[in-house]
Amino acid sequence: MSLKVGLVYNEPIPDRYQEMGEQEAIADVLEEVKAVEGALNELGYAIVKRGLVPPLEEVRRVIHDMDVDVYFNLFEGFAGRPETEAMVASMMAVTGKPYTGSSPGTLALALDKPKTK
Repeated sequence: MSLKVGLVYNEPIPDRYQEMGEQEAIADVLEEVKAVEGALNELGYAIVKRGLVPPLEEVRRVIHDMDVDVYFNLFEGFAGRPETEAMVASMMAVTGKPYTGSSPGTLALALDKPKTK
């Protein structure tokens, strides 16, 4: 039986990105997801893909309900809410399942430049 990997990322919301002039960000997110998904497929892993959108309570439910062994975390926070990157990592940590990327505390610290220095 192969390991089941939960691929978690920001689901692009085109209207919001277009308003901000960040159409390129939409393509970048989807390109990154496609590349990771392809690599995991080649290695024989089962993949459960979930693009996350607000509200956070729905995100919490999605993460909790994912039937996976490990999370591959590509989530970078919701537009205008950079703190949500750490919050989503925290939601993964609470499940007790391993996840890629930095810890919630590290992600939160990185938002505070003076403390980081």
